Amino acid sequence: MDYWLFENELLPVEVKIVSNFPPLKNFYIAVDESGNLLPAHLSAVSISRSQRLLKRVFDLIGVLVGLGLLWPVMAIVALVIKLDSPGSIFFTQERVGENGRPFRIFKFRSMVQDAEAQLSQLIDIDKLPEPVFKIKNDPRVTRVGRILRRTSLDELPQLFNVLRGEMSLVGPRPEERWLVERYSPEHRQRLRGLPGITGPMQINGRAELSLEERVRLEVDYLTRYSLWQDIKILLKTIPVVITRRGAY
Repeated sequence: MDYWLFENELLPVEVKIVSNFPPLKNFYIAVDESGNLLPAHLSAVSISRSQRLLKRVFDLIGVLVGLGLLWPVMAIVALVIKLDSPGSIFFTQERVGENGRPFRIFKFRSMVQDAEAQLSQLIDIDKLPEPVFKIKNDPRVTRVGRILRRTSLDELPQLFNVLRGEMSLVGPRPEERWLVERYSPEHRQRLRGLPGITGPMQINGRAELSLEERVRLEVDYLTRYSLWQDIKILLKTIPVVITRRGAY
């Protein structure tokens, strides 16, 4: 199997416990070692099977409609990228998806060709205050790339990630592996669902949010998941993209 598992972590399994607890739904149990004690705490951050199926059908319909409407825009963006700077039209990068499963995300290239090699010159990874970063006025971003990022057009190829089942239209944003490796157990709770093209982060400040704020929003989204919530987030994403709030 091609799953990347965190140290001392296993894939989610379903466990039935006979107890006097009130009815519990969509919870997973995490065991925290503390001396000789093994306290178990419950976290409601998973989506039921029926909700998953409905979400997948909704995603497929959304992708097919989106590709049908947006392919002329994507063709123009691809042409402009090619004329603006040397390099490929698309940018692919390994990201961490649901339950730590790695996948390659697709985006329109918005930076120079050797952007990843230049990262160490811009930030000291080991000195980051938290495992998240976003560089304002990033010198690696091309002229066209700056427009693509401001308008979120660089994200359109992720429709193919949704088609492949690696992402959803709505969900927590997928992060790079080197950042996720620095997550605390609390941060990893945001990995309990499929990552999304948009999500609670995008409609509540985007890059302006701290990691703690992001995790709180995304775990709350997973805990109280509903298809109607996905629809509301998609609708709220439109004015956020138009006003470019929190995008750089």
